[in-house]
Amino acid sequence: MYKFILTVVVLLNLSVNAFARENVKIVGSSTIFPFSNTVADYFDKEDIFPEPIIESTGSGDGINLFCKGIGIEFPDIVASSRRVTEEEIHDCKKNGVNKFTELKIGYDGIAFVTSGDMAGKILTLNNIWRALSPYGGPNKQRNVGLPQVWSEIDEDLPERAIKVILPPPTSGTRASLIELAMQKGCLFQSSAAAKCDQLKEDSSIMEGTEDDFALTKYLEEDGDVIGVVGYSYLSSNANSISALSIDGILPSSETIQKRTYPLSRPLFLYVKNRHVEIIPGMEEFLFEFTSDAALGTKGYLINKGLVPMTNDELKAESYKATSEIYEK
Repeated sequence: MYKFILTVVVLLNLSVNAFARENVKIVGSSTIFPFSNTVADYFDKEDIFPEPIIESTGSGDGINLFCKGIGIEFPDIVASSRRVTEEEIHDCKKNGVNKFTELKIGYDGIAFVTSGDMAGKILTLNNIWRALSPYGGPNKQRNVGLPQVWSEIDEDLPERAIKVILPPPTSGTRASLIELAMQKGCLFQSSAAAKCDQLKEDSSIMEGTEDDFALTKYLEEDGDVIGVVGYSYLSSNANSISALSIDGILPSSETIQKRTYPLSRPLFLYVKNRHVEIIPGMEEFLFEFTSDAALGTKGYLINKGLVPMTNDELKAESYKATSEIYEK
């Protein structure tokens, strides 16, 4: 009986406030932020619905906001450069967000970039782990004998100071870095796998912000600094920064789409199903975002640096955006 009353109250609240917010609200990934903005611009040209509100909060904080509840005070969509975790799904359900749909919008890669002479050098996943881990010394003891220059890790690398700017903890790019590079490059056995995820805390590791563009000036001023960014940012700033090769493979649209680049990853939107019925223009915005015009091989988001899905993948995601979100 209690659940029934609670459900009625929620539904009445949604009905009464259905048009109290006329803009679709999106939060989340700074990597996806430029893509969401571009879709919003195309959507706004139709001049039928108000322009969506888009906030770059980082994937982690965005998912947290998304999962806080159902209703107009909560975001409708979260953009994420990583998949939601089981813990986050639990938090969503705890707050009444029981039904949401995952939409893959394309692919991206995590790029190690610089303006200095490290450009084009080959880093292995183990090189990355040793450079960033507190266990990266020769004896794998915590904070003992940690390498200070790249040549201490690999004699083929230059004798340049290790300086890396990482995305903040709220970033999906950082979470993907842990999963794709740190865990796979780790020297510990599975029994000590928790050590693989840890990042050292010294002056060689700097923490950036969700604003990727703030990196450019820093990288240009210090050629020793390496930044960790999404491929779309690299492709948009190729005149000022260059990528390092990971396991002998440079990030490109082709290597990311084929998943031969070791740090490739999918990008997602998570859509609150209940909100599609109460927020004006949300259905139409999702249709635009998952259209061939946006995500097809010649789509306008591909020109912005998004790596496209296959035609079959796009058809499947478009179907979910126009059909699955209505399933109760």
